[in-house]
Amino acid sequence: ARLLKEQGERLSKGAIGLTGNYVLIDHGKNEYSLYAHLQPGSVRVHAGDEVKAGAVLGKLGSSGNSTEPHLHFHVCDKPDPLMCAGVPVNFSNISIDSAGAPRPIQSGDLVTAK
Repeated sequence: ARLLKEQGERLSKGAIGLTGNYVLIDHGKNEYSLYAHLQPGSVRVHAGDEVKAGAVLGKLGSSGNSTEPHLHFHVCDKPDPLMCAGVPVNFSNISIDSAGAPRPIQSGDLVTAK
């Protein structure tokens, strides 16, 4: 009952209630990447900043609709994290930590940066 009540409260706050502290990067051509559930007060970039690959955006956390620290990452076609369609992502310089590699990355895969 407590979790359902808290979920309803988060939903009533819209995107920020679910994503918590987040960074949304506009890559142009209707492509946006979302990094959500960051620790409160840890975000190091600001609206309008140019963000380069490898930049620290913030610290891993559990803000918003999260029960444990993790990073929610997705790429989508609109700047609204709740009302957008997913866009396929191509990663470089990673390996998949499982038998049967190489293969395309899948949801739930553990990956390691090379």
